[in-house]
Amino acid sequence: MLRFRTVLLGIVGIGLLVFALSYFVYRFIFKKDLKNMKINILMILLAVIGGTLFYSPAKQYIQLKKGTIDHSNVVTYNGQKIRTEANATERLTLPSVYGSIEATHPSVVALDKPLDGYKYWMAVTPYPKGKAIYENPHVFKSNDLVSWIPNEANPLDEPKSEKFNDNNTPMQYDSDTHIIYNKKRIN
Repeated sequence: MLRFRTVLLGIVGIGLLVFALSYFVYRFIFKKDLKNMKINILMILLAVIGGTLFYSPAKQYIQLKKGTIDHSNVVTYNGQKIRTEANATERLTLPSVYGSIEATHPSVVALDKPLDGYKYWMAVTPYPKGKAIYENPHVFKSNDLVSWIPNEANPLDEPKSEKFNDNNTPMQYDSDTHIIYNKKRIN
């Protein structure tokens, strides 16, 4: 699935490309002269910008349809290759007890004094392949914001719902984690 901003860039690119090319097609069909160099250069520039904006989303779409993988965004975890849509050059590896590294809703707190030997604590909810049944809070700890160690008590809670919808998703589950730091209670 392509990200919204990728699709939006592709649409803007197509719009610019069509606009610039239609200028030249109009001039050619109606035998209008092309003596105004400033407009001609502007339209060529718009066509190049439009083509450039359209190229990346089109390439990603073709790769998605063909099933080819861009190896620069592949992480190997538990012997499986997982394609990421990372914004960073390296992905944070946050392993859950469910055998995945797909997490959402991160919440990080920096402590004044380390707690249990760690200055940074993060709460996330795993969300492997969009299955809400696994969206249960996990805690990770770090001293450098790059290497995160899972808490031994993960997951902090499991769904308590006895009712499930048609997709086998619990009607009640524990998503949207927030981690807070209360100096008065820690000291």
